[in-house]
Amino acid sequence: YKMWYSSIGTHWQNGPDRFRIRYATSLDGLIWTEKNWVLKGTPGNWDSGGTARGISIIKIKNQYKMWYSGVNESQMGTPTEKWQIGYATSTDGINWQKYPKPVIKPTKPWELNSVSYPNVIYSNGIYYMWYTATSLNLPRQIIYATSYNGTSWNKPADKNPVLTLGPPGSFDSIYIASPFVLKEKNLLKMWYDGFNGSRWQIGYAEEKILTPTPSPHIPSPTPSATPTPLPPLVLLPGLGASWNHKAIIFGTKQPQSKWYMTPGIKVYDGLIQTLKNAGYKKNDNFFVFNYDWRQPISNITGELANYITNVVKPPPNIKINLIGHSLGGLVARSYLQNYPNNPVKKLITLGSPHRGATQVYYLWEGGSLNQSFDSWQRIGVGLLLHLKRPLFTTAAQSVHSVSPVLKDLLPTFSYLKENGLKKPIGQMHEKNNWLANLNLSPSAHSLPSLTSFSGNIANSTLRWIFVSPPNWLEKILGLWPDGKPSGKKEKSIGDQTILIKSAQFGPNIISINGTNHRGLVETKNAQKKIMQALDLKPSSISTISLNTNYQPALVFQLASPATLSIFDPDGNPVSNGKNQLIIIPDAKAGKYQVKLTGTKKGRYHLSVGQITPKKDRWSTISGVTAPGKSISYFINFTPSSPLPNPFLDPNGEKHKISARIQLINLKNQIASKNISFIAKKSSLFQINRAIRYLDRGMIEKTITHLYQWRYQLNYWQSRKKLDENEIRPIKIKIMNIISDLEIVYLQSKTGRYNQFQLNHEISLAESYFNQMEKQLKELAKQNRAIPDYGVIYLLARKKLDLASASSNYWAHINAIGAEYLSLEGKLLTR
Repeated sequence: YKMWYSSIGTHWQNGPDRFRIRYATSLDGLIWTEKNWVLKGTPGNWDSGGTARGISIIKIKNQYKMWYSGVNESQMGTPTEKWQIGYATSTDGINWQKYPKPVIKPTKPWELNSVSYPNVIYSNGIYYMWYTATSLNLPRQIIYATSYNGTSWNKPADKNPVLTLGPPGSFDSIYIASPFVLKEKNLLKMWYDGFNGSRWQIGYAEEKILTPTPSPHIPSPTPSATPTPLPPLVLLPGLGASWNHKAIIFGTKQPQSKWYMTPGIKVYDGLIQTLKNAGYKKNDNFFVFNYDWRQPISNITGELANYITNVVKPPPNIKINLIGHSLGGLVARSYLQNYPNNPVKKLITLGSPHRGATQVYYLWEGGSLNQSFDSWQRIGVGLLLHLKRPLFTTAAQSVHSVSPVLKDLLPTFSYLKENGLKKPIGQMHEKNNWLANLNLSPSAHSLPSLTSFSGNIANSTLRWIFVSPPNWLEKILGLWPDGKPSGKKEKSIGDQTILIKSAQFGPNIISINGTNHRGLVETKNAQKKIMQALDLKPSSISTISLNTNYQPALVFQLASPATLSIFDPDGNPVSNGKNQLIIIPDAKAGKYQVKLTGTKKGRYHLSVGQITPKKDRWSTISGVTAPGKSISYFINFTPSSPLPNPFLDPNGEKHKISARIQLINLKNQIASKNISFIAKKSSLFQINRAIRYLDRGMIEKTITHLYQWRYQLNYWQSRKKLDENEIRPIKIKIMNIISDLEIVYLQSKTGRYNQFQLNHEISLAESYFNQMEKQLKELAKQNRAIPDYGVIYLLARKKLDLASASSNYWAHINAIGAEYLSLEGKLLTR
């Protein structure tokens, strides 16, 4: 026998952590062996005042699941005291991992101001909870909720509260609390506490479960007739909402069947639950089409056609319905037009860019991600560009190569203004011919099955971008061929992402006032209208996706033979170690611990993304692991000013290891390349020498040697032993290694550097830099785009600025970088 119970000690009467949960075992149910505390409040967190007022534990397979009540220490004994319900899991019933936030908190009028005394049962894949709602600590009614995962709960409005106070004079006329429910055949039996003003007593209530049950919520009405089967339905999520680890991280081609919802992105959870509440069953008559959103839409359209034929498999003469959000709606519409014999009865598009999206211009022509998409969509695109950037010189080049779908999202209407004049689409260098042709297709204007939803918020959505001709450096970099944004913009009506004139398409249009791009999927009002358009009547509308903020957010991606666990600044676990991609929405500022546990021997690469309103930053660190080996990193996150390198490394040892691993990786890559023997032999010699310098602790010598190797690579290019595409990734990886080593160098060198020597180094670097700049400007006059040269110029300028900004060893090491990079650029541009 195993027992968990709440306990209170006299030394906690007035302080934090007042209540705790203990554990005991017994062989006969009479004699018990008590264990120590197994769960207590977390200081500074929502349950810092302690855990009490009901514990509910069930065991499914090999995992214990606990729901418990907790209270904030600062609120205890005040009018604002608010109890909430938390969740924890354990494999042994002793060591528990808490879910980082309350899973039930008062959000509905019938929940009053506190919730506690949870009681959970599990049946047919669904969790059912009954709990107490209190007003100023006075228990008034019993509430009911359902969940598919134990953390995200739906609270049906048509069923709550399930039990209220009894009539005057009854045993439960003053208070009711602490429900306990058992399911016995087709009957739900509840015992609960009632108070009549003088004493507490135990009451009983029951509810008959009617069969069949058309929705997961019990009880349900008796069907008056055999219900009409629901038509098959396919949901198409938007850009960045689908994921495949091997495809995104390692670049291997993966079939559509291997793609799934991006871990941590909850935008579609509410709509999916609402559809289930309407009677849909996933992978039976309801399907989610996850796909490789990087591809051109024409490719995705073909995959959708195969999916409907081979997975949905609608019977003959049975029509299906499609719901597509954002990019997903455009893919679905492309399918309708390109496959005229399709089995689609209704298509609903939610904020889809039927005529393109203005903000995509920033990403496609300038490689600027922050101005292009909502924060949750930037996560997938940002990680992809970070991982693939070493293959390309500029971010814009990366975008064009690794995510060609973005060109299909450029506007088909005029959206640029230069010198106050509209720039005709026909005169632009980058045009969206695919979407223009789709919109000119005869069937585009005769889609009776299409209903397009649009958000309607005045002056919220980018309409015009004011541009000016690119400067000489931007020409060299190949950026902004149609004009560089000046910073001035004009906005119009839309959903903050897609203009209403682009989202509205076809004969049936539904505009929802005050609703943004995500809200078209998440809000109750939008979902009601979607259900009406599909002739569905769900038992309740789920809004579990609302109020999840992905800006700021932290993203952790591990490419390695290891598991990953994250702990927030309060020490609470925020991941279970199963996923290689972990997204922490609404991330608080502070120090996060990242724990890697090896599953086999090998190298790992840990990438961290800081998604903030100011700027998104991505960083990667590398190392070596082995079975059972644990490695911890600490990440410093400041949402208001994200750090270029958030990894805390006081002695520089972890970055030294990372640099060495990257050198070995580079060595292996060059050894496997089919390149000139002499160029390969020379490059391997240079890497081995760099590793020897590093192993001897000669950090400055290693950095200088790597700069010299970069310079020498140009010689092999001039001798036709290496081509530009082979040299580029090597150079970029060298700079990544130098970045790690600069951190190590700073930890070993403190104090001021010789000012006379520093001035000489800066002066020399400036001389080389100015010569390079002069030569580049001459090339720009020829309207030549040579992005590799432009990037060297930018790197040298950044190093020169850093060298001039201080007088310590940091200035010295940057002066060295500015000198070598300027020499390299000078050599290339002459």
